[in-house]
Amino acid sequence: MNVSEINEVMGKNLYRIRKVRGLTQKTLGSKVGVGTATIGNYERGIRYIPEYLIHGLSLALNVPEQFLVSELPDDIKIVISLTAAQMSYCEK
Repeated sequence: MNVSEINEVMGKNLYRIRKVRGLTQKTLGSKVGVGTATIGNYERGIRYIPEYLIHGLSLALNVPEQFLVSELPDDIKIVISLTAAQMSYCEK
């Protein structure tokens, strides 16, 4: 994978996990000491997430670092998708 593809995978994982945890970009950013726009840029794959911040994000999201940096296994993707869908449904 090239850097752009890595950024995209990490961004999608960050977005999915943040949504499941019910956190806004602002809340997550304040937990790790970065701004809302920075979290948004990470989620869109525009910026690379520095190594030190991967650790902080994993702690703030209560997931292993591997969940942020690697392609998620299919069974985890299904659980995250279902949980996010259930949360969206409950918000309506």
